[in-house]
Amino acid sequence: MKTPENLYEYIDLMRLRIGMYLGKESISALDHHINGYRAACAMKGIAEQLSPPFEDFHDFVARKYGFPYSSRGWTTMILNKCKRSEQRAYHEFLRLFDLFRSMNDDANDFMNNWKHHFGSVPLVSFCFRTQLPRRWMRVHSLPEAQRNPRTPDEWETLLFRHNTVLSALFSHEESSEASVYLVCGEYGYTNDITDREDEAQHESLKSYEFTPLETVLLGKEFPQYFSEEQMMMAKFSKVVWKPHEFDVLLQAAAREEIRPFFVSFEKARICGLYEGGMDCILATELEATEYKQQFSSWLSPFSSGL
Repeated sequence: MKTPENLYEYIDLMRLRIGMYLGKESISALDHHINGYRAACAMKGIAEQLSPPFEDFHDFVARKYGFPYSSRGWTTMILNKCKRSEQRAYHEFLRLFDLFRSMNDDANDFMNNWKHHFGSVPLVSFCFRTQLPRRWMRVHSLPEAQRNPRTPDEWETLLFRHNTVLSALFSHEESSEASVYLVCGEYGYTNDITDREDEAQHESLKSYEFTPLETVLLGKEFPQYFSEEQMMMAKFSKVVWKPHEFDVLLQAAAREEIRPFFVSFEKARICGLYEGGMDCILATELEATEYKQQFSSWLSPFSSGL
């Protein structure tokens, strides 16, 4: 058997030979082995160059569970999440650890692109219009700003409008398909990690692989709307936009069951879905003006754009 060359290879080895190294599936036993390995490296003067650094795993777990800091350490946080079950916590560690290793670069790339195109705007769709008002356009799902479809014809109208606008925003001239990101959220409370509403588990989103991003402390960002403990962890999936490919998702958003958004960094555009329509962010103010003219009959007649 190959001798592990770093901590991550040692963890991979332990998970294959649980009986030999840990005795049983236990996060505490695993933690002891990891601490022992790192202590031995420190005594021998070995500084491993791990990517991502294992020190970042504490903060990764804290963000995953909505804690504003990681002073409890990953072992305690995961054990609490799993109601002190050593075996469940062991498997939760492996799930998070694999995610941590695989998503770090993708998540960093996403956030770097986001900040380049949209600055410090939080990953929360309802705030786009107030954060980027000159680039914003709201399209109504139905005539006369009716919010909820009640008949098959109204559902058909809604899907037609949504697919038309999304295709106009994201598709290329030579193809109706386009690579975009689909973003949703996991909502909960910083003081109760067991109480979660994860949009990624909704039937319309379960088939996509989501990568966690940063946690938005809603109570801090929007104290007028949320309590201090409320939070949302954004997550993204890279998808291919095709007309009518996302109709089930569009219908779920229209029923206010989920509130995801699509974003294209190539075009610097966002389309957030809500009950009643779409909040679109264009690349520039001029582009927003052009799209408002194109879809003028589907917009609000009021100067507020609402």
